[in-house]
Amino acid sequence: MRLLHLEVSATTAAKLTVRALAQRLGSRRPLFASFFVTSRCNLRCAGCCYFDQIEVADNQPDAPTERCVHILQEIAREGIPVVVLAGGEPTLRPDLPQLIAAGRAAGLGVGFITNAMHVTPEILDGAEADAQWVLFSPHVPEELTGGVGQAAWEEAWQGFATMRRRLRRPFLGCAITLSRLTIGRLDELIARAVDGGADGVKFQPVFTPALFPTPEQTAEAHRVIARWRRAVPGRVLAPTVFLDRLRHFFGPTPTVSCTVDRHFHVGVYPDGTVSACCPQRIPLGNLLEGSVDYGRSLPARTDCYGCQRLDILTSLRVCGEVNG
Repeated sequence: MRLLHLEVSATTAAKLTVRALAQRLGSRRPLFASFFVTSRCNLRCAGCCYFDQIEVADNQPDAPTERCVHILQEIAREGIPVVVLAGGEPTLRPDLPQLIAAGRAAGLGVGFITNAMHVTPEILDGAEADAQWVLFSPHVPEELTGGVGQAAWEEAWQGFATMRRRLRRPFLGCAITLSRLTIGRLDELIARAVDGGADGVKFQPVFTPALFPTPEQTAEAHRVIARWRRAVPGRVLAPTVFLDRLRHFFGPTPTVSCTVDRHFHVGVYPDGTVSACCPQRIPLGNLLEGSVDYGRSLPARTDCYGCQRLDILTSLRVCGEVNG
């Protein structure tokens, strides 16, 4: 069942619906959480909104499995219906299958996002058993620093092909970032995802102003996405609420006002800290200490473009605050 841009189980959809209705009536309780289970990543990608929070070194220690399981249980106790396991690159954790299983056991709709370069048979078995979705995030060679561009690009698509062969039950999506560096390959990106068997292709605008596409590139992106949406309806996930606003996303100020006070999509860190939004670290308290305060008023930001993401736009639409 597709709800709020995600393919989820009927149980998760019901929980999301209740939460969305409560938000519409004035609640400020989260709909989604991204749990950053590692700060390690095998790539450094220009435009990554977590660039300053990641460590390339493989010897950077991760939080213990037991603590991460406890945090997932606390996320569920908060009533948050959906958790995305993110990073860094979450597949660098060999215990990722245990975390996916723990999330499902706690009653969460759980999935993860990956560059697909470190998916192991054990991770794929865990995803097949317990994940509701897996999102592949491809990075074009122009985005990749350190001279690894073309080789990493092809390795990632090979990993995606492996995921497609092995995954049958969970939704397998492809998440494409729209930036100055990616739009020139956008047609290729969508074609490879569709031809490779992605169940859905979604998009998000880059958050870094230095990498904003030109107006001409933005117009081209709009044309390419609209054409693919007509060609493969239901697989290119660019609803009107996103596509009609795309031309205006990359201006001098954000076109979608800050939703930090709404807590639609919170970030959760391995020390238990909860951030009021996902791209920015704005602490609300700590799950492990029982100190999260969703009622605290927070000043709106005017320098962050993170609310132009599809999950926020669809949340606002469900709450009756944007049309489309």
